[in-house]
Amino acid sequence: MQNKEVSLIKKLADESFGKDYITIKSIISHLNSTNKFAFCLFDNQKFIGFLFLKTYSNDTIQNYFLTQKEWFTNYFKSTKVIAVVTQIALTKEHRLLGLSKLLFNSSIDFIKPKCNTIISICWVKDEMNNMKFLLLNNGFKNIKTLSNYWLQDSIEKGYQCEICGTPPCQCGAEVFELKSPSII
Repeated sequence: MQNKEVSLIKKLADESFGKDYITIKSIISHLNSTNKFAFCLFDNQKFIGFLFLKTYSNDTIQNYFLTQKEWFTNYFKSTKVIAVVTQIALTKEHRLLGLSKLLFNSSIDFIKPKCNTIISICWVKDEMNNMKFLLLNNGFKNIKTLSNYWLQDSIEKGYQCEICGTPPCQCGAEVFELKSPSII
C-alpha cells in the first residue's frame, strides 16, 4: 500500500464493512508500522481490493479481541507470534472471480515465515459468506463462535454495520485459525 491508495481503501472499506468501521487514521497506520501490513490488488492500474494483516505476540493478542479476552489469552499462551487477517475487501464488480483467493494467498505467503499461527475473525451472515469459504478452503479451522461480537464496539465508535444496519451491531463472529503456517 502507498499513500495514494488510502482514499481508495477508505471508500471500499465503507462500502464493504459499514461507514466508518475503518478510519483514515487506521488505514494510514499501516504505512509505517513494523507489525501491520497492507496489500492492494490492481487490474491494469485499477484498484480492486485490499487486505490488512497485523502481528501480535502472545502477550498482546488479547488487545485485538473485543470480547472474551481471557479465553483468547489462554488459548494463545504458548504461541509466540500470531498473525491476524483483519480485513479483506474487493470492489463489487470484482467479487466471485477468484481474485480474493489471489490476494489472500499472496498475503498469507508473505506472513507465513513471520508467525506461528494465523487467525481471522469472520462475520456470521445469513447469506453466503465468501470469507468463511476462503478461510476453510485454505486450511483454516473454526476455533470459536462469538455472539454479538461487535455490539459494544459499534456503540462506542458509532459505526454503521453493513450487515445489520445502524448501531448497535448485533452480528456474531467466528474465529478461524491456521496453525503452524510456515510448516504447511
